[in-house]
Amino acid sequence: MKNTDHSKNTTLTVLIDTNIVVDVMLKRLPFFHNSYEVLKSCLDNKVHGYLSNQSIPTIWYLTRRELSDLQCRILMKAIFDYLDIIGFTKQQAIFALDRNDFQDYEDCLQDESALNINADYIITRNIKDYTTAKTPAILPEDFVKIIREKKKME
Repeated sequence: MKNTDHSKNTTLTVLIDTNIVVDVMLKRLPFFHNSYEVLKSCLDNKVHGYLSNQSIPTIWYLTRRELSDLQCRILMKAIFDYLDIIGFTKQQAIFALDRNDFQDYEDCLQDESALNINADYIITRNIKDYTTAKTPAILPEDFVKIIREKKKME
């Protein structure tokens, strides 16, 4: 597990899980506020945020059920303005198939994507699904506390 003790001048790198983006796009309560703070920290360039390319169709599918096509397109483009997109290699996809420490293949691929960017954290509401991840998973509210503490130190 990596060292997550960051000095005030270190920019954090995070992989944003699908549920965080959906929470913001659909304004899902009670999750919206902390998830919004996570994304806002990326917008404000306090954090280098990434979204796995595998999350994009799922986000589209989930949000399109409640929002119009135009609303989804506008919101997705806004998300793409401040989150970089990361993928995984063929080798990582095969390796993830061979990993038996994850219940869910998609979550394992998220962990592999996080490894590609040397992420400090995977930010998700489903940390129980990442107990065996090589990148620490953290709840949005806990990440917001880290960002606030970091800001105090600056």
